[in-house]
Amino acid sequence: MLNKLDYKILFELDDNARQSLSKIAEKIGTSKQVVNNHVASLIEEGFVKKFLTILDLSKVDLILHKVYLRLIRSSAKDEERIIDFLNNHKNVAWLVRTEGIYDLALAFHTKGINELNKVLLELENKFGKQISEKVINRIITGEFFHRDYLVENKKSGFRKNVIFQTQEKPVQLDETDLKILAGLCRDSRASIVEISKKVKISADAVGKRIKSLEKLGILKSYIIVLNTEKLGILHYKVLLKVGNFNEKLEKEFLEFCRAHKNITFYNKGIGSWEIELDLEVGNSEEFREIMRLLKQRFADSIKEYFSLVIYDIKKFDFLPMEK
Repeated sequence: MLNKLDYKILFELDDNARQSLSKIAEKIGTSKQVVNNHVASLIEEGFVKKFLTILDLSKVDLILHKVYLRLIRSSAKDEERIIDFLNNHKNVAWLVRTEGIYDLALAFHTKGINELNKVLLELENKFGKQISEKVINRIITGEFFHRDYLVENKKSGFRKNVIFQTQEKPVQLDETDLKILAGLCRDSRASIVEISKKVKISADAVGKRIKSLEKLGILKSYIIVLNTEKLGILHYKVLLKVGNFNEKLEKEFLEFCRAHKNITFYNKGIGSWEIELDLEVGNSEEFREIMRLLKQRFADSIKEYFSLVIYDIKKFDFLPMEK
């Protein structure tokens, strides 16, 4: 059972997972040792699954596609084989198990459409008999929103958002930059000393390169991947088909998402639906109430939506291909 201090620490880690324990202690009014003990416990007990680094994929010349799979004639063993294949695939950045019309959801990032086609053919060749439906969406842009619901009576009305697909031009990076990014993507709390040992340059040089990558807008933010099921939180993925969705309405919709404390993710794409949202709520009634508000506010634009429950996050790594 987590206490208020645990939630304050989770809130701070979700704001900046790379900030020092001393800084967190200063913000929440306790000692560094207390924060250290709580963080260690949150990790050991499985409340924090990963410290995640968010990259602007556009600037590392990667295109992101979401893929949703419905399985058929698939035993538990078959499903585990599919998950194992995807979990170890160099192009899979995100992989989750879901309840609803789809069984698995994943994100591939590739250099272009030909590479995507190659990856999808590989999936089809291995597991085509077990896949009854495969839906693919190209991601145009997306945002993560800070989990303000973790703390009560938040002082500021500002809610942090992080755009991860800006469509800006790629930045030229060398092999050392890519290794540093890969190290941070594996663990956003990795120290510069740990990274320096792997990339074979000094810690000072690593620190300077990280600051440069942040300034260039490649390193966007450092957050946490929560075990929502263990926290007693329902994690919904909502897939929305929209129409009459002009620039003004799109801006209003995005502002609604940015302002609502339980909406933690948004992306716009091209494919079977245009909008994806992640909602993290205490119960199904809370989810239904948020969707009622959304449908009332944007009644002329929302044509249809599907909801999934994400119950198991298998993989989340913005740069798996550089491991």
